[in-house]
Parts: sequence; C-alpha cells; structure tokens
Amino acid sequence: MNPRSIQAAGEEDYVVAVRLWRLAAEQGHSKAQYNLGVAFAHGKGVPINLVEALDWWRRAAEKGHDLAARELAKTKDSDSQSLRRSPESGSLFKAAFTWLKKALGGR
Repeated sequence: MNPRSIQAAGEEDYVVAVRLWRLAAEQGHSKAQYNLGVAFAHGKGVPINLVEALDWWRRAAEKGHDLAARELAKTKDSDSQSLRRSPESGSLFKAAFTWLKKALGGR
C-alpha cells in the first residue's frame, strides 16, 4: 500500500486515503480492501454505504484478512435499514456467516 495513504489517514484526510486505498484495493491488496470497508462503514471520505463496506470486507476476507472476516460476521447481525432493503443483502449475509466460521477456526 502507498505510504501516502497511511499519512493521509493519520491526518484524517480520508478523501485522499480512500482514493489511494481504492487504487490498491482494485489491484487486490487485502489491507486496502479492508480499509475501504471501514471507510464505507463509517463514512470516512465517502458516504456511509454498508453494502459497499460488506463487499470490500468480503474481498479482503477471501484473501485471508482476519479483521475483514470478523467485520463481515459482526455486520451479519446488523439491523441496518439499508442492508435489509438491499437485494444483495441475503448473499452478503450468507458470506458473512461463512467468513465468521473461518475466522473462528471452523474451516
């Protein structure tokens, strides 16, 4: 990952950090994918979008990123209106459960 993204996040310049994380995430870097998930979940540099957050965490979890797998699992129990209304939420929740089992060692 780009050291500038770390600096930008440290300075709370999330717009720049998100731009740099997205570049790395699209190239398959799991830490950047995880960070994008966090940004979308908390509205740091981007509008809150829990479906987008879950998608980035899923991608990171598929590469073995444990924190991403845990975030997916925690979000499974979320009562977010945007997730309940989303047509994608069923498959995302199923993925969240799968990654929770993996994170807890039930591979």
